[in-house]
Amino acid sequence: MDAWIGRSVEYHCVRGPFSARVLGLPDSASLTDGAILTPLMSEFHLSASTARAGTIVIPHFETVAFPGWPAAAKMAGFDLVDPRQAPAVVISRIAQAKLVLTESLYGAILADAFGVPWRPFAVSRNFSKAKWADWAGSLNLRVAVAVVPPPDAVTLLRYGKPPEPFGTFFPLDLETACREFHSRIAPPRSQGWMKTAGKGVLGRLPAARKLIGFSAARTAEALTKLAEGAPLLSDPAKREDLRSAMLARLDALAKRHGASLAVA
Repeated sequence: MDAWIGRSVEYHCVRGPFSARVLGLPDSASLTDGAILTPLMSEFHLSASTARAGTIVIPHFETVAFPGWPAAAKMAGFDLVDPRQAPAVVISRIAQAKLVLTESLYGAILADAFGVPWRPFAVSRNFSKAKWADWAGSLNLRVAVAVVPPPDAVTLLRYGKPPEPFGTFFPLDLETACREFHSRIAPPRSQGWMKTAGKGVLGRLPAARKLIGFSAARTAEALTKLAEGAPLLSDPAKREDLRSAMLARLDALAKRHGASLAVA
């Protein structure tokens, strides 16, 4: 953030109420994430006859790099979508799904933008409550995030165990976002050498990690239970109002610079 000190910055809109608060902007600056405009792109237009089918699982792009996710999704009878694939591939899969279970924030943002029901989950501390709460607040969504055990404990060795127990839920709100934000920007605390060494040994030994109790089967069971609950989806009228407002601001910005806004 030091790079912005002393610079003159004009904000046309920000993702949500938390961003506006942190930046000291008026409430009117809060809009929503720009990905809400994705369904307006010609390559992602869906016909009225397009049938939505299947449940997909989208881990965070860093989480999915660890072992066990393909097996866990298969055991649950769901399709795994790797968010590191080409954007067009990922977006098309989301738009045509019947239900999206996602640790990825953009998995939720895009699902909601296309009107696809979704449910969020977290497996480690590598989950930004601040970003999620900011976006959810922009759509007046009350969100509870499921804490799902990862298929391999190496994820927890890398990012840390969530403060909430596995199998529970935690709410997203602005106060939670503020606490997490301040903890993330605070100076990191050093770990003792024994704890660091222990993590190193477990990280190199898959068999030892299995003894801790994490497995693809355990993750599959948690995902299956998550899919059985009531999904989330923002109000269609709210989405359309936000799309219109964002297009209006983009159009005003374009005209200000002698250009015109074209939407396919």
